Amino acid sequence: MTDLPKSPADGIAAPLRHSVFRRIWLASLLSNLGLLIQAVGAAWAMTQMTSSADKVALVQTALMLPVMLISMPAGAVADMYDRRIVALVSLSIALAGATALTVLSWLGQVNPQILLALCFVAQEHQLRLLCVRVMDCCVDLRGGKITTRAQF
Repeated sequence: MTDLPKSPADGIAAPLRHSVFRRIWLASLLSNLGLLIQAVGAAWAMTQMTSSADKVALVQTALMLPVMLISMPAGAVADMYDRRIVALVSLSIALAGATALTVLSWLGQVNPQILLALCFVAQEHQLRLLCVRVMDCCVDLRGGKITTRAQF
């Protein structure tokens, strides 16, 4: 039988006591929520532009294609160059894509091809940041310790 936690420090929320882990966890949670909202919004926008089910399905393809295409090169780039610089470049590309999509939507200039291309550009940073591992965290749930290799 498994042992029950003997103290609050041994519980499942023990890593949340550490401010570094809490910040990384919260940032990841909010980032993933934003990406899900973007995915729903992009699919909804595509349904407003066209009634083709194939085009709506291509939105999810554009959002997930970076995982297949960029995973290996992103890991290599993250190991060869300064991870903070790679993360900043990646986030800058994503910001440019998201800003372009916002401005073009506001001006009413978005068509299905532009929407698909900008979904790809805005989404690729997520995978690159995953491979970059800006703060490589290791959490020992039993000891409640957190260690990071990246120092800011």
